[in-house]
Amino acid sequence: MCSGTSPAAVCAPRCDQTEVLVGEGPCVTAIQQLRGELVLDIAADERWPAWRTVALDAGFRSAAALPAVIDNDTTVALNLYAEALDPWDRDALLAVDALAQVVAEKIRNVGVLPGASVPA
Repeated sequence: MCSGTSPAAVCAPRCDQTEVLVGEGPCVTAIQQLRGELVLDIAADERWPAWRTVALDAGFRSAAALPAVIDNDTTVALNLYAEALDPWDRDALLAVDALAQVVAEKIRNVGVLPGASVPA
């Protein structure tokens, strides 16, 4: 486990950082393919070994990444991590996808706050 605190608060960023460092994972794939990536059982999914190891060490069992296009050069994705196996139903995933689209629209219309940094 990542620490004694909730994995979502401490460990999810480690999973995200691993994706950035190795250039692969559900978020990277979702952004590249412009479609959601659902990982029902991280232990059984072998597509992204480095990310998988970090996610399992963090205590996560499932994950999802839902992309949204900001402009021709920029796409974002919202990542979900869960300690439970396959916790999201269709409606929950659709709601998170809708949220990702709202975030992208806000960034498109307002931009990133002055002084904020956006990870590469």
